[in-house]
Amino acid sequence: MYEYKGCIHVHSVYSDGTGTPSEIIDAANQADIDYLILTDHHVLLKEWEGWYDKVLVCAGEEIGYGTSHYLGFDLKKKVPSYRNSPKKHIENVKKQGGFGFLAHPCCVSKPFFFLHYMGWEDWSAGDFNGVELWTYMHDWITHTHYFNLLSRMLSPHKGIKGPGKEMLEKYDRITRSRKVPAIGGIDAHARILNKKWNLLRYPKYLTLFKNFRNHIITKRKFNQDFNRDSQILYRAMKKGNSFIAHDKLQDSSGFRFLGSNKLKKSYYLMGDDLTLTKNTHLTIKSPVKASIKLIKNGELILCSENEKVEFEINEPGVYRVEVFLARNPWIFTNPIYVNGNSNIKSINPTSY
Repeated sequence: MYEYKGCIHVHSVYSDGTGTPSEIIDAANQADIDYLILTDHHVLLKEWEGWYDKVLVCAGEEIGYGTSHYLGFDLKKKVPSYRNSPKKHIENVKKQGGFGFLAHPCCVSKPFFFLHYMGWEDWSAGDFNGVELWTYMHDWITHTHYFNLLSRMLSPHKGIKGPGKEMLEKYDRITRSRKVPAIGGIDAHARILNKKWNLLRYPKYLTLFKNFRNHIITKRKFNQDFNRDSQILYRAMKKGNSFIAHDKLQDSSGFRFLGSNKLKKSYYLMGDDLTLTKNTHLTIKSPVKASIKLIKNGELILCSENEKVEFEINEPGVYRVEVFLARNPWIFTNPIYVNGNSNIKSINPTSY
């Protein structure tokens, strides 16, 4: 298996970011990530796609005005945005053969930062592919206020608390009905705090790319062929063969959440279906000792302070993992669906 770490949901000067694509890509190479996905508002930067030194660069689009933004990926052309039409945005992405994730679906309004509410309002609107479970900048903004602003700016990682309770509860309810992959989005803008002198971008793209990443796990290796490698990346995102990590705390490379049973010699990955048999196990491996929490159908069933956990499964369900370092949120995984949950095709959006 191959592991690649990268950053998703990044804005440039082509919408409301402050960096040129060239500057952002340079920062990505300095941050030692493997892939980067640009997602400007109402713009699709296809001309910037390709391999740049060590970084695979793809272009998506953040679609929508006001509330209910949608991140579209693997697009052939720009998707038009309409006010209050999330269902139309989802349909237009699918018409191109693309896929999409709800952007910051449970964010909060923050007048102190001139941030209006941009969450997802109508959960019955369309068959979306996945959700942005953890949005780094919205997490930072939510827990930053006038009295702690300076300390949060000096140490931005201290303002990170993980996905909100509302978001996790919604996600656990949705995944009990159907498979829904999750990603972590930065929502990087690198705002200029003094526009007159063009000084002090905060947080810098380089800082963000070092702090917060998505790690995909794949059985195919990148070989510097853009068309092939971008499809490897997109396939892992669509299947949920990935985990989200706040790598500022500790590089999470090498972390694994795997399933096994007697039907298959190789491991099942996050996002896979695992048939329940005798000797069905989940294995969790951390590169360092950490607080490992195993969640089943939204309920905590195991908590262990360790580097490795083996857990025997005797009941079907949706299993995912949360990992904490010194009580700080570090890793959130996609689920492993035990005993054919992907066969449930019906959706009951009102229960979300």
